[in-house]
Amino acid sequence: MRLITSVQNRAIREARKLKQGKFRQQQRRFLLEGTRLVGAALRGNARVSEAFVTQALVEGPQGAELLSALESRRAELMLIPDEALREVADTENPQGIVAVVESVVVPLMDLKTRHTPLLLVLDGVADPGNVGTLIRTAWSQGTHAVILGQNCCDPLNPKAVRATMGGLFHVPVAISGAAEETARFLKSRDITLVGSATGEGVVCDRFNFPKAVAIAIGSEVRGLSPAMRDAAAALVTIPEQRGAESLNAAAAGAVLLYEAMRQRRVNRAQSTGRARPSTKRPPHERPQKGRATGQPKGRPKS
Repeated sequence: MRLITSVQNRAIREARKLKQGKFRQQQRRFLLEGTRLVGAALRGNARVSEAFVTQALVEGPQGAELLSALESRRAELMLIPDEALREVADTENPQGIVAVVESVVVPLMDLKTRHTPLLLVLDGVADPGNVGTLIRTAWSQGTHAVILGQNCCDPLNPKAVRATMGGLFHVPVAISGAAEETARFLKSRDITLVGSATGEGVVCDRFNFPKAVAIAIGSEVRGLSPAMRDAAAALVTIPEQRGAESLNAAAAGAVLLYEAMRQRRVNRAQSTGRARPSTKRPPHERPQKGRATGQPKGRPKS
């Protein structure tokens, strides 16, 4: 472990640059803060090139195991003062560690898809919290990949990374350009594009999601772009109470991914012959023929 005492050290200056998107894109690296996310990166087999740690982490209960795991992956470990870590970190309390990780995001054409995938497409979702939460939700619901289109927030933005809660290392994330590029990619793989819209289209629980489908979620302000709407084979909507504000992008994505996955589970159960739970009353609760429920046995008294 290398000891660094100055905030002007070259390694710290270089890491600090990764707070800016242009340097993340140039170097294809990003910052990861906190023991939980660094642990998630290791479990997801992300490549951690270096990690800045404080004395408190080294001496703490989580330090030994985490540092051992980082050393086994040949990450360079640097012990730095608390004030130096705050220079590198995006949050006020980075839990004693900031790691530099190689990008896990791929260009769209490098994305490998399954035979009948469920994909999530983000179209102009600019808020980093929503982008991160949608990636987290995609992981939770078994989505096979997330595609970020034009005008989306960088998924490696520090706030977006934190909002993924580790999902970034378990769901493939691809970057696309214009909506037309995304549409061509999906069409070439026989994947149906379904767009989310407020107040128009088929109510989501009445829509039969195709086996190979990509669900597009639009901007928080403008919804789907005109090009994405034109490319969509169908539009679906989420029913809401009259007068209620429409759901934000993260909430809408969660509802639609759940519904699409719910339908898959039902179809899978039916195709494998698994019986649905019976709605019939058990025999001992059924009324006997010829008499009303609850009437005692035997002849009625005169």
